[in-house]
Amino acid sequence: MKKHRKLKLLFILFIVFLNLLVLFRVRIKALREGTPVVYMTVSAPKEDTFQVYYTTPGGELSEELCASSAYTCPSQKSELSFQLPCMNLVTRIDLGSANQKVEIYDLYMVVDGQTTKLDITSKDGLNCSGISNIEKNGEATTFTITDEDPYFYGYFDYDALVAQYAKVNRPVNIVWAFIICVLLNLIALYALKHFDALVDVPIEIFQNRKLAFSLSKSDFKTKYAGSYLGIIWAFIQPVVTILVYWFVFQVGLKSGGVTGVPFVVYLVSGIVPWFFFSDALTGGMNSMVEYSYLVKKVVFNIDILPFVKVVSAMFVHIFFILFALLLNSAYGYFPGFYTIQIVYYVICNFVLVLGLAYLCSAVVVFFRDLGQFINIVVLQVGVWMTPIMWNAQAMLPPWLLLIFKANPMYYIVDGFRDALIYRQWFFGHNKLLWTIYFWAFTFLLFGFGNMIFRRLKVHFADVL
Repeated sequence: MKKHRKLKLLFILFIVFLNLLVLFRVRIKALREGTPVVYMTVSAPKEDTFQVYYTTPGGELSEELCASSAYTCPSQKSELSFQLPCMNLVTRIDLGSANQKVEIYDLYMVVDGQTTKLDITSKDGLNCSGISNIEKNGEATTFTITDEDPYFYGYFDYDALVAQYAKVNRPVNIVWAFIICVLLNLIALYALKHFDALVDVPIEIFQNRKLAFSLSKSDFKTKYAGSYLGIIWAFIQPVVTILVYWFVFQVGLKSGGVTGVPFVVYLVSGIVPWFFFSDALTGGMNSMVEYSYLVKKVVFNIDILPFVKVVSAMFVHIFFILFALLLNSAYGYFPGFYTIQIVYYVICNFVLVLGLAYLCSAVVVFFRDLGQFINIVVLQVGVWMTPIMWNAQAMLPPWLLLIFKANPMYYIVDGFRDALIYRQWFFGHNKLLWTIYFWAFTFLLFGFGNMIFRRLKVHFADVL
């Protein structure tokens, strides 16, 4: 009981910290809408392609971190748009091909309903290359392009936009922060009331960790025992799935990159955590049925069986994380300091699927149809409801995007891409509220699954 009291004290301190974080750090509205969009109204004598390169502070420019837009109306004014990820800076704007005059009438970015303009010229002049004869003619600024790679530099300060919105909408932010704190505290009170029951299973897993890891290794080896290729089959199926998706979308449907990122990089970075979620949930859900001979043994602690299945799926997951790192490196996205976050998102995925495994493994013993429901609705439909093969931020309106983000796997998939591609922290202001939501949802799910498992496990041996 003393250990439980210490855990309760740590839990209370954590809730206090979350309350302070919400009240003083979270900028509510900035987290609810889509990604920045750059708009540029131009006129040029011929069709061309204009580009916006982007990077984080201190980052390097590359062909992968680029958004393009086609100009198809020669000698006419046309508004081009460039969908960007949540980057802090826009550092370079490319103006098309050489030997032509380009007129720019407007250049601005919209983030969260707030608009900020980029001055094409300033008192310090224009930091540019391949451009001459810069003239201001009424609303337009005219450039004469002199070489094959014309561009100019500038930036939008995303933090300043968020601060601007927060200042204008401070009363709304305070109301939202208050609502979030009330919900957090209600969840915390419920958890404290049932605290001893909620921590019993995690404590038992920790106490039997050696046995659990031993069974996980055995489970991984025996899953493919008897086949000629053995555990190699565990890696073949996901690789074939990736190849099929790549062929259908990039070769068959001719889809290009996503926000300047090669499609295969975008796909693999998002599908790797989904493979683990799918494999671990399927195995954990069927753990009681598969290990029925252990469930019927009075002396065996069956609480560790879903944990065994989830850990067993982790072995393949580690391989595919390394595969994703190698693939990204081949395309120029080398591991960096932000890549450390993968460990955090693996923990997120592990806790989420473990909570679902305890819930489903308990219910499926009495209601076998649940297994079919999970395979069809959660896994087959869920892989498309989670933006793994498509870009939700570019394709969905803000209100619908908010609904999609309620899916906890969206947070994990997006987080893997932040760690491997976009280089953003999970505690940044544009993800902090989302992080708090994810963990509140995950802990509630884990607690509910734990409670159902404890209440039903006394009947497992009778049914099985």
